[in-house]
Amino acid sequence: MWKSLVWGKEILHQGARWQIGDGNEVDLLNDPWIPRPTTFNIYDKLHLPPDLKFIDLKLANDQWDAEFIRAIFTEDSRLILNIPSEEARIKDTFIWHYTKNRDYNVCSGYRVAIDQIYENKIPLDVNLENESTP
Repeated sequence: MWKSLVWGKEILHQGARWQIGDGNEVDLLNDPWIPRPTTFNIYDKLHLPPDLKFIDLKLANDQWDAEFIRAIFTEDSRLILNIPSEEARIKDTFIWHYTKNRDYNVCSGYRVAIDQIYENKIPLDVNLENESTP
């Protein structure tokens, strides 16, 4: 049972990310928030200041500071600039990336699990049927 719970938690981590609103809840450098098909974390964060906040990426009119973003986020700048900046008036929300309505459902979780198995990220020796409970 414990292996399957750990496996389920890993699946949730693979598909959950922040949808950026005002940027106040999200740790820009460490939380998953970049909307891409695989990992949702920043690729090129080694050279970034550790105290960088979302407010640093915006202009006074709440639009993205495109020049600044392109200068410091080489690989991720296009994805960041595609995030609607007008969302700054709403709160950040934790979402499930793999459904249109952004809510988790078992079917989408199953698809992520199958993808993980085929990519050898989840061991096949996890037996969900015959595990004994403690």
